[in-house]
Amino acid sequence: RRCCRYSDKKESWFIPTANPALDQTLCAVPFLDDARIFANLMRLDSRPFRLFLFCLALLPAVLTLWLILKYGVDVPFWDDWETAVLIEKFSQGTLTTADLFVKHNEYRQFFPNLLFVLLGWMTRWDLRYQMLVSLVLACVVSFNIYRLAQFTGGSSKLRSLVQFVVANILIFTPMQYENWLMGIQVVYYVPIVCVTTCLRIACSRLNVGTKFITCACLATVSTFSSINGILCWVVVLPVLVRSRSQGRSLEKNWTILAWVAGFAVSVAFYLTGDEQIAVGSAFLDQPRSEERRVGK
Repeated sequence: RRCCRYSDKKESWFIPTANPALDQTLCAVPFLDDARIFANLMRLDSRPFRLFLFCLALLPAVLTLWLILKYGVDVPFWDDWETAVLIEKFSQGTLTTADLFVKHNEYRQFFPNLLFVLLGWMTRWDLRYQMLVSLVLACVVSFNIYRLAQFTGGSSKLRSLVQFVVANILIFTPMQYENWLMGIQVVYYVPIVCVTTCLRIACSRLNVGTKFITCACLATVSTFSSINGILCWVVVLPVLVRSRSQGRSLEKNWTILAWVAGFAVSVAFYLTGDEQIAVGSAFLDQPRSEERRVGK
């Protein structure tokens, strides 16, 4: 196949696109000096252009990493101070499961507390590592969304990459700089990771039992990370049910009942007790006593 147009008695050539209508349009317009380059640029589904889009999608994450490394400081801020109580008890050997499970504000952030204690022990409580964990979790969310775009977008790689670029611009936006520069904000990224991972699993080819058990575990982690993590149980169930709509009705009803039971048990544990984390440690009392003295 070829398409040509004569200009000043000179014949020029270009590589035809996959769209016949576009080929005719290129032949109809006043000819360019180098129509071959123009036509290649119009082939948006080419491999070089897809590679360009993929690199463009990675740029927001790289920019966020640079901002964290440049502006992140190892100084506790606001709710970061509450984590000091857990790390202090861990260093004294008095940390218990109840301390990890107790409410922080309205949250039962059991799993993030485990992460904070582990990172505090490994890094001498350098909060910049918690910021990097937030970035890693955001990257997991980005990857999950990319895979979901492939599952739902059919065979169009170009469409999936365009959605990947737009999603990463929103996920790694510098407008949420407080989330990137506060270590405790990890608690907000964990539920998003759990929800998107559950959706990926629901769209996979795993058997029904594996899907439901894995998603139930992730929903539990989401619930005991942040208060909005409870929504994971609600959001994921319809996708799980739809992914196996061809199954037997008896098995379908059994899995739904098991899911609802798991949701009820998680909510019951979440609502058990109203204790909030105690901040009366010597580590925190000294600065507060100094504030009172200055106030007087």
